[in-house]
Amino acid sequence: MLFETNKHQMHRFTEFINTASEKLADELIAPGAIFFVPGQAEPMRGPAGYLAIIGMMRSGFPDIKWTLEEMVAEGDKVAVRFIMRGKMLPIRW
Repeated sequence: MLFETNKHQMHRFTEFINTASEKLADELIAPGAIFFVPGQAEPMRGPAGYLAIIGMMRSGFPDIKWTLEEMVAEGDKVAVRFIMRGKMLPIRW
């Protein structure tokens, strides 16, 4: 069933964002994917772009962790709700 495959992929995606695994990035993020990031003049692209976004998040929240809280799958669509937790680094003036 397609929705079971998609649910499995979302669990793998959660593993990817929590580990920043280059191997999983290459498996899960399409080379042509485009990510628009606030404060960036140009969009990020492909697996390397998503890894860079994770790196940005970790630069402010080094212990960041995403938890998949809820998932609904039907046909070829999946909707998820994540909770992101992490301690912010102190701001130095």
